[in-house]
Amino acid sequence: MPKDRILLWELREGSFISAYSTTRDPKLADAIQVVQLDVQQLPKPIKFGLNFHEFTLDLSQELVVLAVVDLPRKDQVRLLFRSSKTSLSHPLAKNPIVLVMLEFMLQSKEASSITLEIMGDILVAKFADIKSLTYEVLIWNWRTATLLNRISSRNGVCDLGFLDKQTLILYHAAASDGSALSCVSLLVYRDFLKPVVNEPIGSETHVIASNYQCLDYSFCFEFPTIDRTMSVLASALALRSDPIPGRLMHKTKHTKLASTHVGTIGLIFPLSYDTHIEPQDVTYRIFVNTSGLSDLMDSSLGPKVFEWAEWGEPITRWFSDDNQQADWINWVSGSRYLRSSPGQRFGSLTLSVIEFCPFASKRHSEPHPNQINPPNTPLKGRNASIEQRWVRALREWWVSPDRSYLDEQVLVDVVGSETPSIVEIGFTSPVVSRLGWRSVTMAKPVASKIWMIQGGHIVGKDFRGFGARTNQMTVRALGV
Repeated sequence: MPKDRILLWELREGSFISAYSTTRDPKLADAIQVVQLDVQQLPKPIKFGLNFHEFTLDLSQELVVLAVVDLPRKDQVRLLFRSSKTSLSHPLAKNPIVLVMLEFMLQSKEASSITLEIMGDILVAKFADIKSLTYEVLIWNWRTATLLNRISSRNGVCDLGFLDKQTLILYHAAASDGSALSCVSLLVYRDFLKPVVNEPIGSETHVIASNYQCLDYSFCFEFPTIDRTMSVLASALALRSDPIPGRLMHKTKHTKLASTHVGTIGLIFPLSYDTHIEPQDVTYRIFVNTSGLSDLMDSSLGPKVFEWAEWGEPITRWFSDDNQQADWINWVSGSRYLRSSPGQRFGSLTLSVIEFCPFASKRHSEPHPNQINPPNTPLKGRNASIEQRWVRALREWWVSPDRSYLDEQVLVDVVGSETPSIVEIGFTSPVVSRLGWRSVTMAKPVASKIWMIQGGHIVGKDFRGFGARTNQMTVRALGV
């Protein structure tokens, strides 16, 4: 990989894409390098000749979208549609530059964020200022430069993803008393591509976000009531889903498979007693089966607000996350979650792949030889953490006199819906969840890196590779 500083990155469609600086400015990227996970040779980098603050890429369309915050105002953002082949304006973009004017300023990376997602002809862009609890989500047809819809908030934070080609989902935390984020929900926008506004814009005109009508959600799925002594830490709220509907999910020499919908979404639910202090005091890792959401929406006349008791228990699984580990972006792919935990020795990690599915406990007809005995009581307290299910059995392997046989060994754990997880800290009432899962934990420790999952690969990236000049990457085929 290039030895320049990696400043931004994505892991999509079997490729690791890094944005880095080729100039003396160490803070902003001006070039992109694509690394295919199953190919040894590196293609030429894509150099744009300008600095940008955020990017996303769709390899199948040879499309790169760059976001450039206009300085020093910081309330204007240019979106540039470029070709990944030529680095010039994309030939299918009617207007290759769109200027967005916001009502708030985008400050530092810690206080503000830009999110870009491409799904076919659609670009979804989120601009957020965390300190002022303000965000704008704008939805375009990038080819025609038509602004389709706008979603906005002045009292909350959000993260977003797609459920299918017609459905957008927001993980939203709102302030109920003017300051503390205490109301959390999933907001679903069905038919979010149906325009509320449908006005083509010229290449030299401004898009003033506040001039456009806001799109209302179709359904709201509320989370349990947070205890009044705690609130959500805005900077740590996160939603993860992969792959984007329509994007490449799996390929061989003879076949290519694209996804049509997202089966599992992963959520980080961060709670703090004092949200001015990081990190958070309590973190929950939540996994949601989206088929359960769809069934509820299909059977409803809508629009409808579902309280937690109406939807949450059977289609979610909650874990207490004592490690509060930094997972970066790619910790969920399909219905799988990659977990990296402290290893047997200093500087090592243990990797687990956890698959979430209502039928995970029934998918494998025969138990694995190294399968952990199923739990006979609810997973509560410390037992609600992921590691507690396998750490004792794995420790017995580690202290074995002959550990050479561990290289290919795995521990398998299956927990069905009959065994609930119960978490209590941070809520007015205990929270029960029952989504089934099957985990495979690798006995052999791995190097302490940032580990990610994408399709059939797990990828390890050196810590020093982010913002340093040592850029090494480990790629392993996933065989579980």
